Amino acid sequence: MGDSNYYKEIINKLEKLTKKEYILFALLGIQISFLVGVVIFTLFVFLEMLGHFSSTVRTVLFFIFLVLFIGTFLYLIISISLEKQIITKLQIKSARISHL
Repeated sequence: MGDSNYYKEIINKLEKLTKKEYILFALLGIQISFLVGVVIFTLFVFLEMLGHFSSTVRTVLFFIFLVLFIGTFLYLIISISLEKQIITKLQIKSARISHL
C-alpha cells in the first residue's frame, strides 16, 4: 500500500513537471515567432528604404510577411502539440509495461 502512494505521488509530480515544460515550450515558441516577425519586418523596411518600391511590391512584401509570421507561429504550436501527443503515448505504453 505504501509503495502505491509513493508511485502515485511521483507520477503526479512528473505530470506537473511536464505541464510546466509545455508551458515553457509554448512561451519559447511565441518568443521565436515574435523574433522572426521583427527580423522579417526590419528586413522588409530596409529593402523598402533602399528600393522605394511601388504599391504592388509593398503589398506582396506585406503578404509574404504575414505568411512567414503566421507560418512560423503555427509550425511551433503544431510541433509542440505533436510532441506532447507522442510523449503521452510513450508514457501510456511504459505505464502498461511497468504494471506487467
